[in-house]
Amino acid sequence: MINKSMGSIWRKWDLHVHTKGTFKNDQFSSATFEEFCNCFFKKALQHNIEVIGITDYFNIVNYNSVISYINTLNDNVFFNDEEKEKIENIYLLPNVELRVLPVTDRGKLVNFHCLLNPDLIEYFEN
Repeated sequence: MINKSMGSIWRKWDLHVHTKGTFKNDQFSSATFEEFCNCFFKKALQHNIEVIGITDYFNIVNYNSVISYINTLNDNVFFNDEEKEKIENIYLLPNVELRVLPVTDRGKLVNFHCLLNPDLIEYFEN
């Protein structure tokens, strides 16, 4: 039964976030992927982001890299324990961006974003 007396809960989501190493137009200046993630998650914490779509063109490789980063977060000295717990509670979604023909009337490719269920990722990797 849904508790209707609670009302709406507003959460901040960002469903279109590219990472260092993005397939097209990587303009990130971080020296390493870990350095990128340190800065990325620090900003997510500052802005209270609770759901993030890790976006890349045609693949989920960088989503998997972010998951690997999260899996080694306990060894990371950049964050304190409270921050690590908050980062581990951010819900991450793989977002596959597709650019397809035909072009729009402005000559731009049409973009599709496919948000995938992270519980099914093992099926996409095989």
